[in-house]
Amino acid sequence: MSDDDISKGRPDEFHAFSKFKEEIENQANIKYEAVINTGKEEAEKIREASRKEAEKYKSDLLNKAKSEANQIKVREVSRKKLTVKMDYLKVRDQIFEEIVVEAKSKLQTYTQSKEYATFLQNILSESAASMFGGDLLVQLRSEDKKLLSQEVLDKIAAEISKTTGNETKISIDKSDLKALGGIRVVRSDDRLYVDNTFEARLKRMDEEIRVSLVETLEN
Repeated sequence: MSDDDISKGRPDEFHAFSKFKEEIENQANIKYEAVINTGKEEAEKIREASRKEAEKYKSDLLNKAKSEANQIKVREVSRKKLTVKMDYLKVRDQIFEEIVVEAKSKLQTYTQSKEYATFLQNILSESAASMFGGDLLVQLRSEDKKLLSQEVLDKIAAEISKTTGNETKISIDKSDLKALGGIRVVRSDDRLYVDNTFEARLKRMDEEIRVSLVETLEN
């Protein structure tokens, strides 16, 4: 029996069946669409959540990478600064040593000049005055002793006595001063002394020379 025969024989039943079928199909389509839409929404939510998580992960990675890069950069800059500073200090010390060597060479040459005798007299007056006179012994190199005659010593002693009001006597010590040049004055009563050897004067000038050297290198 065909559908046409069913339709002709039992129209109400066929109509009801068709209606029921349509309703089922409609309900199925509605539910299907709802499921599909829900699925799409859930999928979109999942995709959005995944995207945000990926963005966050990417951002965290970028921030971490930036932080690590900055740390590496800071360490590298610090390392370079330290290297430059060490090189600078090395060069500064090297130059200073060269200056000292050159200065000592020039001072040795200076001890052979005519001006050296006058220099010894001046620093003797300076040293004796700073000690307020008294009974003083002058220590100097054996080869320099001839540059300070007793007449010169007596003249300086008289000047110091007048300036300080303290009777002064200056004598040459018998020892041989081991120095590049200059003198060392000792007061015989309490062994106070003033060191004006070239080495001592260079040492006192050390900081001044280094400061001057730093200013020169930094300009």
